[in-house]
Amino acid sequence: MNICDSNSDIISHVPGNILENILMCLPLQDAARTSLLSRKWRYVWSKLPQLVFDDKFYRHVYGTKHAKLLMIIYQVLLFHRGPIIKFTLTLSGLENCSEIDQLIRFVSSNDIQDFALHIWQRELYKLPSSLYSCLQLRHLNLSSCMIKPPPGFEGFTRLISLDLCDVVIADDVLSSLISNCPLLEDLTLHSSTGSHSLEVVGPNLIFVRCDGHFRSICFTNTSRLEDVCIYLIGERAELRCSEEDISISVMLLDSVPVIESLGLDFC
Repeated sequence: MNICDSNSDIISHVPGNILENILMCLPLQDAARTSLLSRKWRYVWSKLPQLVFDDKFYRHVYGTKHAKLLMIIYQVLLFHRGPIIKFTLTLSGLENCSEIDQLIRFVSSNDIQDFALHIWQRELYKLPSSLYSCLQLRHLNLSSCMIKPPPGFEGFTRLISLDLCDVVIADDVLSSLISNCPLLEDLTLHSSTGSHSLEVVGPNLIFVRCDGHFRSICFTNTSRLEDVCIYLIGERAELRCSEEDISISVMLLDSVPVIESLGLDFC
């Protein structure tokens, strides 16, 4: 049986779900160019639920200043139709600037579930209040940002994975953020703060990676933890802790009855 008649082409009969999966495997520029292939393919890319602006995207517009590049990204968002489930902004050399606030404000009103932002240069980027309204978030990945939730913030109740790299956040705020993500399964902290102590409360936590200047880490209500790796950075004199302090930190790991992999290191 023929898939298409003599007056049509096979590419026009690709099912919509397969077409979407194909376009999501392409860099955004290439996905946009598929509008030329067929009338059915025209503007399909503008309805894709994920937008990834990374170094693959940057290679297509190499030489463009970041301020102008962010405006190009904003124009793409304005042209987009439908929900944005995943948004990634991880361009090399990306600097702190007010245009990022606008991008976050836009995606925060589009049912975002997977958000990644990496700032690479100059001062830390303070996350706007609009991000804390993304209550559908399931995956959050931040680099070189400052986290200071607004009053009344009650956490991301649907978050599954949290990855923070070189993020500035107060000890109590970080502990509160973790405990207010009851579905959290995967936690990664890399040199995120000069924290003296951290309490990790997570009934659904399975994987934990802590790599930074922590003096002590206490696990509470973490009965599902299977894989834990803790690497404390810095000299003992710098952290003002003795051998006894380090032992106490390890002894606090009393809420991991099903642990399968445990890695501890200090300098």
